[in-house]
Amino acid sequence: MILEFRGGNICPQGSGLLAVEVEGRRFLRKAVSKIPGLTLHQDGDDFQSWTFPVKKLNAVVAVVQPYRVRKLTEKQKADCTSRLVRRQSA
Repeated sequence: MILEFRGGNICPQGSGLLAVEVEGRRFLRKAVSKIPGLTLHQDGDDFQSWTFPVKKLNAVVAVVQPYRVRKLTEKQKADCTSRLVRRQSA
């Protein structure tokens, strides 16, 4: 399972560990780096990733504010398509 947020994601890293990856977003990288208990894993020019124990997830989520990616069912996609077709032909 991957939790996405603007500028990166949180994903499993191994036994009892998670990773948070941030690309761009300088201020967000700075805020994440100040969370105690995170270990810097990769440090690039415009990208950083940290590993952390699962018990620190709430602290990380409070900073990065992940969002839920909306997934439409096939019926919802068909309904949207039919509404758009009707709207365009009107």
